[in-house]
Amino acid sequence: MTKVIKGSFKAAIKKHILPICVFLFFIVLVLSLYIVEQIKAKEIIENKVFTIGQITGYKNPHRPIATAILLYTYTADGVTYKDLNSGQEISYKNYKYFEGKYFFVIYSKINPHKNRILITPNAYKAFGYQYPDSLEWVKDYLYF
Repeated sequence: MTKVIKGSFKAAIKKHILPICVFLFFIVLVLSLYIVEQIKAKEIIENKVFTIGQITGYKNPHRPIATAILLYTYTADGVTYKDLNSGQEISYKNYKYFEGKYFFVIYSKINPHKNRILITPNAYKAFGYQYPDSLEWVKDYLYF
């Protein structure tokens, strides 16, 4: 009878506790990433400088519904920086419409590596700016 209880307990752990722990790990991971991004955004807002960035390419995530990972460059204080942005709500199929185009980049004057390229309405909204009419064409290439 003891063996049955031990076996049942081990089975219960594997069946219930392990998935809960994995789920909690991912929740903590997502929350940590969110907090780091909020801290980064706060520094950018408090020390904001604008410049122009150019989309120089993309990385294909090899998934038909994934967002494009856009590569871009911008110059801050005479130094050219390269960065990427994967949260722009743009389908990888539409990357070609953005390559070579110029967009505003907002960055921290304390650390120009902390930056965001402003392409979509949500990107502008995140920093409290109105979406410019000149970028209305971008909406045709977004998921939403």
